[in-house]
Parts: sequence; structure tokens; C-alpha cells
Amino acid sequence: MNISDDMLVAYVDGELPQDARKQVEAYLAANPDAKQRVDEWQQNDAALRDAFDLGEEVFEAAPLEAQNDNQRWRQLTRYALAACLLLAIGFGGGLSLSQLPFMPKDKFQLQVAAWANEAHEIFAIDENRPGEFGLDSTEQAASWLRKRVGVNVAIPDLSANDLTFVGARLVGQGGAPAALMTYEGANAIRVSVYVQAHQQELDELGYWFFHGEDKTTCVWLNQKVAFSITGDLPDDELKRIAVKMADGLGMSYRGRNV
Repeated sequence: MNISDDMLVAYVDGELPQDARKQVEAYLAANPDAKQRVDEWQQNDAALRDAFDLGEEVFEAAPLEAQNDNQRWRQLTRYALAACLLLAIGFGGGLSLSQLPFMPKDKFQLQVAAWANEAHEIFAIDENRPGEFGLDSTEQAASWLRKRVGVNVAIPDLSANDLTFVGARLVGQGGAPAALMTYEGANAIRVSVYVQAHQQELDELGYWFFHGEDKTTCVWLNQKVAFSITGDLPDDELKRIAVKMADGLGMSYRGRNV
């Protein structure tokens, strides 16, 4: 029987039926390298649960298409947010997203959501210095970020969305530079726009929503650029901002059933 990584992760999460579990256990007994990986996954899973008491999902993907709306996907997004939190507080001496065994390569939108949330939690919510560039230097910021990120970064005017620009900065996520633009709305809520170039070969393009306890992230992908909008806003409002951002980046609109 061919034992895939997805099946091994399902084994770690206790999702396999008894006959499949026996097959995986026989495979692990005959493959010490795979057994070592699974042991590490279980240790990481236990560490995440101990650190954040993950009895319930804290980061959940909204339904995309029928084949994507499944329990496996929801658990992966839950772990991704926990990983961001661990990174933010320095848990475990330097755990990185690239080291996480439950971050599948074919779910790049999940990685982008995790990176965007990490940047939001570290920088965007900073009351005093959310960015290196302020409202009086947006043109300079856009020019500098375009050179560093390699994307035609635009700093959108979101005043029509009742959001005021408060800062922009360069961040490093996933081993690559990214632009982070922060806005403030009613009741001092912070909304961030994250933009990054990528070289992934993607099977899925479009936009996705990821819902957390106190904020939602809308991720938008094309073949060269990834960006996201993160904040405590309704999906419809996040989508309107995302469409405006996509237009500014010259990205074609491709709707999805979300």
C-alpha cells in the first residue's frame, strides 16, 4: 500500500480507521526514517496543544469548493496559526514555518495566511510604530517596497472603506521580503495588507477566507504574486478591499465560490 504524507498526518491526528492504522503502523515499523518523522510530528503536535490548549479550532478556513471543505484542511489551518503564535513569542528556540510537517506544499494559500497573520500580530497592531513610512511618505514607501519586494506594490487609498493608512514597512516572511501596509478603522481596529512575490507552481488561483477568533484573513493568489487582507471585518468588506488591491497590483479578478 502506498502511504502518503497526508495519510501519515491523518494517522498522527487519529483520523484513520483501524485497518488503515494497522497498515500505517506496519509501514512505520519497516521504515525507520518515516517513523522518526512521525515521532517528531507527534512531539510538535503535543507542544502546540500544551502551549495553546488547542481543544477547539482557533483558525478555520471558510468553505471554498466541496473538495477543499474538509476536516483535514481545517486542522491544518488551526496548526498554522498556532505556529505563527509560537514564532511570535520565540517558543521552542526557533521553530519556523518551513519546518512544520503539517504545512503541505499544495496549500500555499495556507502559508500566506500564516505569514500574514504573523506579520499582523508583530507589526500591524503596534500602536506607536506600525510602519517605517507614514502617511506623509506613501510615494516613497511604495517606490522602496517595489524595489525590495519585486512586486508593483501599491498603497491603496481605503478612505472609502473607512480605513486610514498609518504605516508601511518591509517584513521578511518565508525567507523572502514582503510589504506590510497597515490601516486603522473605527474603534482603533487595525487592518493590514500583506504583499509578496512567489515562485510556486500553483494548481489553484483565486481568493480564500480564513477565520480566526478575532480577525479574518482574505488571501489572493496569482501565478506570481500573493497578497492578503487581515482584520476584524466581515468577509464582504475584506473582499471589496481585496478587489481594490488586486486592481492596484494589476492582478486579474478571478472569483471563487467562497
